[in-house]
Order: sequence, then structure tokens, then C-alpha cells
Amino acid sequence: MRGNIEGLKDVMVELNIRKVESNFDILLITKFETMEDCEAYIVHPFHLNVMNNIGSNIESSAVVCYERA
Repeated sequence: MRGNIEGLKDVMVELNIRKVESNFDILLITKFETMEDCEAYIVHPFHLNVMNNIGSNIESSAVVCYERA
């Protein structure tokens, strides 16, 4: 997605190294300058296309939005 969505400053994928059934397996970290950039990313056609392509492989997901102080 990097380079395809304006406002997306960074994207990283990390794998969970603690394999416990209640945990998630993959962590997607995205960074934005503003909350408006984040909101635009959520509905961006490129992001939606990626989500449609991987959606059948996702059992469940969670989202956390935060600001660094």
C-alpha cells in the first residue's frame, strides 16, 4: 500500500511470536500525520481492494487508533 495511498506515511507487518489461541497472528501497523489521513485511508479504493483480496483469509480482526504524546 505504501506509495499508493496519499497520507499513508508508513506501513509495517509483524508476526506474533507468541502462539496462543486467543492472540492474533499478524499485526498491521499504519502511520498517518493526521486523523483525517487515517479516515481517508480507510475508504481509499486501493485499501478496499487489498481488504477484499485478503478478506477471505481473515477470521477476525481488531483495530486500535492512538496518538503518541
